Amino acid sequence: MDKHRQILYLGLVLISSLLTQTGVAWSQPYYFYPKSVDERGNLSVFRLNLKTGLSDLFIDDVIRSPEVSWDHTQTWVYVDPGYGRLRVFSSIQPSIKGELPDNEVERVIGVLFVPQRNRFYVTWTPEVGSGIVESAIFDGTNFTRLDTLVLPMGLGGTISEDGTKIYYIEEDSMTDTEYLCTFSSITNSVIDRKNFLDIGPSTETKDAPDGKKGRILIGYNHPTKEHKDNNYFLYDPGMNHSFPIIPFPWRFEGHLSGDANAIILEQVNWDTTRPSAEYRSGNVYIFEAETGKLVQRLSLPSGGKVLVFDNFPNKVYSFNEQTLQAIPVDVTEVTPTNIFLDTLISFKHQSEALSWLGDANFIKELDNHLENARKHLLRSDSTKSGDELQKFQEKVQKEREKTAKEETDNRPRGPRFVTSEGYALLYFNAQYILDRLPKKKTR
Repeated sequence: MDKHRQILYLGLVLISSLLTQTGVAWSQPYYFYPKSVDERGNLSVFRLNLKTGLSDLFIDDVIRSPEVSWDHTQTWVYVDPGYGRLRVFSSIQPSIKGELPDNEVERVIGVLFVPQRNRFYVTWTPEVGSGIVESAIFDGTNFTRLDTLVLPMGLGGTISEDGTKIYYIEEDSMTDTEYLCTFSSITNSVIDRKNFLDIGPSTETKDAPDGKKGRILIGYNHPTKEHKDNNYFLYDPGMNHSFPIIPFPWRFEGHLSGDANAIILEQVNWDTTRPSAEYRSGNVYIFEAETGKLVQRLSLPSGGKVLVFDNFPNKVYSFNEQTLQAIPVDVTEVTPTNIFLDTLISFKHQSEALSWLGDANFIKELDNHLENARKHLLRSDSTKSGDELQKFQEKVQKEREKTAKEETDNRPRGPRFVTSEGYALLYFNAQYILDRLPKKKTR
């Protein structure tokens, strides 16, 4: 559960969906980071303008080992200098908005600002190793404490667009069960609680790495499979509605765009040269959140990580922490069809490696159709390219139907098969390419 909590805490710290009533966010995104300022290794907080590439000192204060984060609109910057002394700064004027006293806080877990209510929700642990989690509500104008909550508010989630509801994950340590809770910011109480694992497909684990506009991005895996974390889907708790599942054949991190209309999957591999180290390949895939269709594939310089800001809903930034360089990407742009064909071919190879389809002859047939479709497209023959893609689809669908019947009848799976994950990844992305192929002009 530690990994799950860590992801949820990160999601919480970065959540805030609208501009605050007491301030105006910057007109361009910034990256806030600690930087050494003396020979003893003491740090101050700097900010980097992702638009211009210029950095300047933000907080002129020597701090030993600060942790720095911010809400998505960058109205507020959160600095934890250690010993539980959370400091909240306005991103416009680097002056302290409020501070938690260190005599009652051991570790800050997360901060959530609800702009429509002008309230901060802060969660912390008061004692080392106690397992106790406490939360409180603070006024957004003067940071005075308004109420203390007895529930572990703040374990990830998102705010409804009207600000009246907060959705977050709560863990019952007695039963080791996780719940998706709906919390009313009007009554300051939980008004609904659902078993988190029962949302969408039933699995043994689920994560909620991001939340925007009252919707939650949920990731899950199949514990019987060798490769974990292969699926994502968008969930609307207000409507109790799950959108189509996006199967993905690589290890990845997931993000929602600022308007929650796009799901951004960033491929993250383990660096085999350094144990437990992550390697970011620069491969980023952008899907329509409500349909699950792949709309853009990006091949960016390796080593960068994706940053998302609510006040820039159509952009993501690939940011390299070592070089402090940022590459902006427009998520509304559409990747050329020939690149999507290459991506579909790559998806086919990965599906084979993940045992989402099988039989050497069958796989060779699929390869031939995709390679022929690619050759015809390069010759500007969209008709023949489309014919090959349709044959590819027909074979994938035929084998999926046969495999599904075997599963229904509890019969052993034959050597020629397509799983539900393989079908979703290959059939629908092939259809997306078909829909985008140039139509033959008629007289």
